[in-house]
Amino acid sequence: MNLEIRALQIDLARQKETMDFVKKYIDMAKKYDYTHVLFYLENAVRTPDTEFFDKDGTYSLEEMREMVEYASSLGLESIPAFENLGHQEKFIEYPALAHFSETSDPDCVARDFGRNNGCPSNEEFLAFSDKYMMDVASVFPGEFIHVGLDEPWNFAVCPKCLERMANGETKDDIFYSHIMHTYELCKKIGKRMMMWDDFFENSYVVDRLPRDIVMCTWSYQFIADVPYGHWTNRNKRDWFSLYDKMGFDYMFCIYANRTSGVYNLETFSRYAAKHKPIGAIMTAWERADTFYEGAFPHIALTGSVWSGKITTEEEAVNLYADIIGSRKIAEILIPLTQATVYANYDITSKSASDNLHKYSSRKSLKPLVTEIGAELPKLSGEGYDIASDIYYVLLKDYLDHELNFISCAIHNDYECGRSIKKYLPRVLEIRGEFEKMKANADRLWAKNRTGIKSTSDKFEKRYANIFNGLDKSIKALEKDERCGVITLEYMFPDVYATVNAEVIAKHEGREEESVYFGNLKHSENGGCFAYRVKTRNEKLEYIRFIVKGEGAMYPAYFRYAYDKNYFVTDRVEKISGYSEHLEKILEDNNRFATLGYDNGRLHFNDVKASLEAHEIKIYFKEI
Repeated sequence: MNLEIRALQIDLARQKETMDFVKKYIDMAKKYDYTHVLFYLENAVRTPDTEFFDKDGTYSLEEMREMVEYASSLGLESIPAFENLGHQEKFIEYPALAHFSETSDPDCVARDFGRNNGCPSNEEFLAFSDKYMMDVASVFPGEFIHVGLDEPWNFAVCPKCLERMANGETKDDIFYSHIMHTYELCKKIGKRMMMWDDFFENSYVVDRLPRDIVMCTWSYQFIADVPYGHWTNRNKRDWFSLYDKMGFDYMFCIYANRTSGVYNLETFSRYAAKHKPIGAIMTAWERADTFYEGAFPHIALTGSVWSGKITTEEEAVNLYADIIGSRKIAEILIPLTQATVYANYDITSKSASDNLHKYSSRKSLKPLVTEIGAELPKLSGEGYDIASDIYYVLLKDYLDHELNFISCAIHNDYECGRSIKKYLPRVLEIRGEFEKMKANADRLWAKNRTGIKSTSDKFEKRYANIFNGLDKSIKALEKDERCGVITLEYMFPDVYATVNAEVIAKHEGREEESVYFGNLKHSENGGCFAYRVKTRNEKLEYIRFIVKGEGAMYPAYFRYAYDKNYFVTDRVEKISGYSEHLEKILEDNNRFATLGYDNGRLHFNDVKASLEAHEIKIYFKEI
């Protein structure tokens, strides 16, 4: 593979970096055969009109010019990457710009997540955004400008947009008009437009667009045949075949894996090789609570593969070994597939069931982190920084898996009325491992980001969440509490569901109380799962199960237990919202009911759908 355009991205919008680090990153792009550096910006640059932007999180126009000129001195072309529709949250957090938001009207009905849209019907917003993009783009002499246009979650929901639709326009028409407005701006600036293409899954207007727009398709997972879709339903299309037929230029975009695993690079490149992309982008997102170091080998390999300089696994291992200073670690990382679970650190409150995927990940990760940990003392300098960053990412994955396993054991003991205090020593040891992880992260922050603040304090919040959850668990283990357990069996096709579930329990002689609220995301794989939540060590009358959000929930069965008393589903009543096949909940098998609307385009066209509560009541009988 020898791509014409090989772009390396840095995310300066979500986390400011020092000038020295940015130049080091650009040096890496040059060394490993990238042709372009893509600066993802949002509001990261202060212009004459936006001097009120927070200086701790942004750069002056002259500082941006310095970065671009440094890249140019190395023969690299720089691409500015903006957002002028979605991802406006860092603009509209300023009072002077808050009225640009699609959801600024207090009567606006909006989806619960991602109130980040600028309003495409707000002429003042368009004028501001156009001027901002022109001012920042003035320090970029290259051919391209990337305009974003991804993830506009609350699109066309404000009174102005609704009025346009009442007068005959559709959401597709408004999206098309905004793209064309942006296209004309790019022509005025004198640059060729690039855009993310993910929202064509909800608003298919691509067939109406000028063919000189460069489409950028991102997918950060394993790709079997064609890239998965991104949102509810995961709508798939063979985009590159479609673009070839339509006459678009296009690029594929992978993710800089934090442990330098290569499966996304290998599988997306394999798909792309069937077609004619003009290039590709190695993206690196949201490092406000993490670092780039663990991805350095992956970044290096990607540029070398896309330029055709590396074609074999042996060459890839050699490159990793040269960068890290350890062949053993290189040989571990190249075939690595990073397997994660959705971590829950308050392990005494809820647990997600074990399965073969988790079991195999837990078993395979333990020797890997042991081997890498044994190699760390042999390394120094940047090799140590890279390897330690990777090590602690993998260690966290392993500890998350182990905590999930311990949590399952705790809930087993709840059901049987047994003591849970025996898990306390290991949980204390795990907390100590996380303390070491935080110490290494503090060291990397001091080395690379002296004087730089974490965006929205995400770095500190990340570790506070871990320690707060573990400390709650430690207190519960010390108390050796006895609890009942409610088990929810359900199906999720994959991890892209954004519905929340609430469980309200009614025990005999007590008022109703909420015992769980949150998302039931379980692991990276879809399938049938069980989720257990603790409740009072008493007999239940019923539970209410409520689903709300974008997408559907697929309950299969409910049961509960306490002190060796076991109860199963007896009957189900519909309370509100939309449901199908509730009778399937009455049998414990792999059939499931549906709560909520599983049509992603329905949620896009009618945001009220995500606000509706879909509720059932479940009664139990003793085994």
